[in-house]
Amino acid sequence: MGTEMVSGAAHSGGNGPVSASPWDAVHHFVPAVYPSDGVGGHVLRSRDAQRRRGRRSEVFVESSHPATSHLTRPWGEYEARRGPGRVVNVYHMATGSPLADFVAARPEPMILHHHNLTPLELLAPWDPDIIPDLAEARRQLENLAGRVDIGVGVSEFNRLELEKLGYSPTAVAPVMIDARLSGHHRGHGRSHPGPPTMLFVGRVAPNKAQHDLIKVVAAARRSSDPAVRNLRLRLVGQDSFPRYRRSLDRLTRSLGVAGAVSFAGTVDDEALAREYTEADVFVCLSRHEGFAMPLLEAMAAGLPVVALDAGAVPETTGGAALVLPRSSPDLVATAVGRVLSDRHLARRMIEAGRNRLTALGPDAAESAFEKVLSRLAGETTDGPPTAVTAGSSP
Repeated sequence: MGTEMVSGAAHSGGNGPVSASPWDAVHHFVPAVYPSDGVGGHVLRSRDAQRRRGRRSEVFVESSHPATSHLTRPWGEYEARRGPGRVVNVYHMATGSPLADFVAARPEPMILHHHNLTPLELLAPWDPDIIPDLAEARRQLENLAGRVDIGVGVSEFNRLELEKLGYSPTAVAPVMIDARLSGHHRGHGRSHPGPPTMLFVGRVAPNKAQHDLIKVVAAARRSSDPAVRNLRLRLVGQDSFPRYRRSLDRLTRSLGVAGAVSFAGTVDDEALAREYTEADVFVCLSRHEGFAMPLLEAMAAGLPVVALDAGAVPETTGGAALVLPRSSPDLVATAVGRVLSDRHLARRMIEAGRNRLTALGPDAAESAFEKVLSRLAGETTDGPPTAVTAGSSP
């Protein structure tokens, strides 16, 4: 997920109707909620949506973060705060945690909301110490199939993974994005002179493939296309893998593009908005995405998006991005050049992004999850709700 700030949780969605569903409480469990956390932001907005519908709802965490502790509850308080009536627990899977086993051992109905688990082979070579945590997360995801009442993916891509693991029934309920994204489109126009800027937002990690983006800059500078010959790359996100980050620094030097690549690190809401505003194109070459919130952030900023066909990326962009079959530096540089030089194409992509953002708004996500709750209560016999569908590129 992206670097969105969880402070946006209070701004989610519109005023949903009071629910007629028999559930009195919907409680959420997640290992932690960090200040810049896509999963945490979704969980808090989901909690707020349940409260608007007249249900009790809390977010229980394994470990509290000082910046968000006022928004969450320690999981040890669950019994005291569970409350009476019909209660369902939702575990949000994005990493391994004892919380998963705790929720599974409870008598209440359990929904697993699967956000994503990065494949071990993409990360382990860069940090062997992470292997036990990733292996435990995978073990939990596999073992919970027989306990969970409904397995929910944030995308069809993740739903299919649950289905293959034996989860039944399954459904799709997308990430509940910040209403400020779906309701506000800043438009697009170059706000800075000088060379064009290619932006990517996401933690600095091998699965995000910042190394491929650096190679695109080198390819662009070898190109005869004047639109990209002076291309610059801006990388925003937390340094999660020190060895990988050092390798990126070496790569920029070896390719002779150190002066054209800059790292912003973790930024707050205001700085993130500025990064999007000052960029000319958003490029994502990530190898594995369960949803990819920054794609929608870029669309909200009025940026054309170029992305690799990987994971849920085509599904999330829904035809609003230029989706590429491979991450060849020359191919990506050519695509970026086309977007930068063809104003009509860029305008169509920006408009498609605005429409996609509307289709994936908080109301749609809330409605999809309500269908899950109704299905769990035995109120419907419909097939799995699928709120996100793939589309073709512009």
